[in-house]
Amino acid sequence: MIGRNLVNEPLFGVKGAKYDSAKIKWLGSINSEHSMCTFWHTSGIKTTEDLLTKPVITGGVGLGSTIDVHTRLVNNLLGARIKLVTGYPGVADVNLATERGEADGRCC
Repeated sequence: MIGRNLVNEPLFGVKGAKYDSAKIKWLGSINSEHSMCTFWHTSGIKTTEDLLTKPVITGGVGLGSTIDVHTRLVNNLLGARIKLVTGYPGVADVNLATERGEADGRCC
């Protein structure tokens, strides 16, 4: 069993990812997940256009974590200008940081 972010690691230059993720064949998943970015009501982000045109800060957990990977994907694929502040112990800590005003939200 492998994590769902395994295929992204070579794209982000992770040194230990010495494989071609395009050659991985997925057999299926027992899980159904939906990803999204969410922002605190004071962030000023109300629409997708806001996200793509306004600078915003999100919290993260670590290099290979879903929350960090999805934030980088939104930046790199959609052209957002999200500043990722990573290193929080967990997603609950990112939520608390958002409530305290340290971050505007999260993507996961």
